[in-house]
Amino acid sequence: MTKRIALLCACWTICSAGCDLFQTRDPDPPSQGTSCNATPDVYDVVLKNLSCAISEHNADNYMRCFADPNLQQFVFEPSPEEQSKFTIWTLDSERRYFQNAMASLNGTPSFGDSIYNVILSSGPPATATYSLKYVLFIPHLDPQAPKLVRGNMELYFREDSLHRWSMYRWVDNKTGPDSTWSYLKAWFNR
Repeated sequence: MTKRIALLCACWTICSAGCDLFQTRDPDPPSQGTSCNATPDVYDVVLKNLSCAISEHNADNYMRCFADPNLQQFVFEPSPEEQSKFTIWTLDSERRYFQNAMASLNGTPSFGDSIYNVILSSGPPATATYSLKYVLFIPHLDPQAPKLVRGNMELYFREDSLHRWSMYRWVDNKTGPDSTWSYLKAWFNR
């Protein structure tokens, strides 16, 4: 009997102390800002995620745009005038270029594109090819590299067994006197 009384007294003390066990509280603020990166359940989301990753300087989201190397090897074909600078280009090279370029920023980068052709195939696996003109502005601090590059590129996407799309091939071409994306990739991969 004394044990029950002691237990009841302990419970009463805890409850009367105002522990607010069942009261709601204000939510904690997010630890990071939100990202515009979306699940690539449609092929054009990959291109949007690429643009988003550039504007957010987010290397992880940038790399999520590329095919899983266990399923499909990624191929980058640089513009012909930059070909000699690219002996072997891997996803590690792609990450290194992106991280180095983003680490030297002095402003917000932007990527603009004008799609002029899309080719779809129902597969399996389903694939899509984008042909587009691009303008990329990377406001970096290196005075020897261009901040604005432009050209044409073909991006090849495929759908995996989980219906997620990713890029497995990127072909870059020069269209005028400006440098291309290939030039920046080679420059910042050093």
